[in-house]
Amino acid sequence: MAPYVAVKTLTGSLVDRIGPRAVSWTVDPASAAAAVPLLHALDLLSFPSCWPWSH
Repeated sequence: MAPYVAVKTLTGSLVDRIGPRAVSWTVDPASAAAAVPLLHALDLLSFPSCWPWSH
């Protein structure tokens, strides 16, 4: 959630210039992509044990 909040906070002036829909289409995927490495670094991202390569 932190990457989402940070990106939304930092793009306020961009929203004023190009509109909320255009910013949302660009920023939301970027914030989601930033969450994956963060969760991995914090060891909060796990894979299900049913996958053969996770044993």
